Amino acid sequence: MQKLTLRFAFLTLLGFSMPTFAGISDVSFIEVFSAVPTWLQVSEVVATQSGTGTDVALATNGATATNFGGMWNGGDSPAFAIDGIYPASFPQIYHSSGNPADFLKITLASPATLSSVSIYGRTDCCSERDIYNVMLFNQQGELLYQVANLDATNASHFATINLPVPEPETYAMMMVGLGIMGAVVRRKKQQA
Repeated sequence: MQKLTLRFAFLTLLGFSMPTFAGISDVSFIEVFSAVPTWLQVSEVVATQSGTGTDVALATNGATATNFGGMWNGGDSPAFAIDGIYPASFPQIYHSSGNPADFLKITLASPATLSSVSIYGRTDCCSERDIYNVMLFNQQGELLYQVANLDATNASHFATINLPVPEPETYAMMMVGLGIMGAVVRRKKQQA
């Protein structure tokens, strides 16, 4: 009985370490809106995959970018927001038509766990426009996470959302089970 108690104590001290990564799981697409009632201008969206550090929002990694609404002059394509070149100036950015309802959608090649999302704004002018509302969705279109007023009006023209560490249900259940089993072992030991 003492060996079993020692094993549980050892496992408790170790905390049943399981490899967990920071981030939001099952992200399939990202939507970016202007948080100010004016043009949306995005130099780049970087979606960092947990554990690998890979930018899964890059076109070269299979992501696609679509604008919903218009573009300022037609040459400022949403493809510029996922080309890996940033920070950038007009016209090598996505620039909306100016309708407050316009938004940019980045669709990942496959669902991913993201540790962060960074957005780069425009470098040559109008940085007061570089405030964003960002939403992360799963394949079913369910909202997983959102941030309002992400401010990239700084000298570096970018802002990052560091995504929270979710506690896996299985980890929580194991910890509860460990506590119950440890109590049973202690009770049996006291009865012996």
